[in-house]
This record gives sequence, structure tokens and C-alpha cells, in this order.
Amino acid sequence: IKFSNCTFTSGLIDTNDGTVSGISFDSTCSLSYPVPTESCSYGLLVNVNNGTVENCSTAVVFDEEFKSLPKASVYFGGLVGQSFGKVKGCSNTGKFAIYITAPATGTFYYFGGIIGYVEGKAGSIIVQNCTNEALVQVKYDTSCYFFTGGVVGGSKPIATKQTESGNYGIIDGCVNRGKIQEFFTNGGSGSYPQVAGIIYSHEG
Repeated sequence: IKFSNCTFTSGLIDTNDGTVSGISFDSTCSLSYPVPTESCSYGLLVNVNNGTVENCSTAVVFDEEFKSLPKASVYFGGLVGQSFGKVKGCSNTGKFAIYITAPATGTFYYFGGIIGYVEGKAGSIIVQNCTNEALVQVKYDTSCYFFTGGVVGGSKPIATKQTESGNYGIIDGCVNRGKIQEFFTNGGSGSYPQVAGIIYSHEG
């Protein structure tokens, strides 16, 4: 199924408990999310994945400004917001950018070219053969923790909670060819740049 000339203000599927396969969004589609007021997941295809998402793609240009974010975790993914299942063979060739002018401090936000946040079981492959070629860009004016990755934003925030450790699944055969950028626009202290080509932080 190919979507063209469509406008989206939320994920096509809120929660996936089965298999989603072969869906694409071309560059004529547009995406604009409402400003979140509580913890939530934003993914163009699936907001929360508990099953399998495979062989799906997006070329959509997402370039949004939010005047605020809640003091609670928000998960942004080019295709999937949060995944507790498996994502394989998916790609992003568009643009995925966000500008936060006044986010709440003291919480975690996840921003990934294909998936915002992943978590799985030890020994299981949770992301496989996914490719990001999109520009993934985050700008913010006040201090916060943004986990930014070309394919996946991140998983459990082990980098800032050293008491947490574990095995949350395997990320296999993924490639990033896009530019990944994070800007703390005011400069100085209080910025926490956490950026990577594939995924910022993960134990697996």
C-alpha cells in the first residue's frame, strides 16, 4: 500500500499487536502532530508496536516547531514511536526535524529517524536491516535530555541511570546514511547532546 497526497496528524495505527508490512508514504504526504501535553508516542505508521513492522518506508518531510513539551517522556519516530516488538527492513529517505522552543527540563525525549524508542528481550532481534537516509535534526532552546539517532533514538536511559543495566534485545544490520544533528540554540551549560548514527544508547 502506497500513500500519496495525504495529510496526517497522528500515526496511521495507534497500537500494533500483529504484523504490518509493505506500507510506504511518499514525499507528497505531509505530517503535523499536535503539541503533546502528557507522555505519548508519535510514529507516522505506528505509535506503539508490540508486534512486527516490516518492509515499510517513508519519504515524508516532517519539520515541526513545538513551543513546549510535557515533563514526561515523549517518543518521536519517523515510522514507529515506541517498539516492544520487531521492526525490520524499514527506511526513511525524507526529513525528520523538530524545534523545541521551551521544553520541560528533567525528563527524557526520544527522536529517531525510524523508531523513537525500542525495548525487547535478551537475545531477541528487535531492529533488523533498517536504513536511514533522512536528515534527522533536533533543536532546543532550554536544557533537556534528547536521545537522537539515525535509526533509533534510544532505549532505557542507562547513560544517566547507572544503576540500571540489562539486555534489551539485539539491533542487527542497520545503516545510517543521513546527517544527524542536535543543536542547543542558546549554547553554554545545560545542554545534553546525545546523538548517534544508529542508536544513542542501548544494552543488548
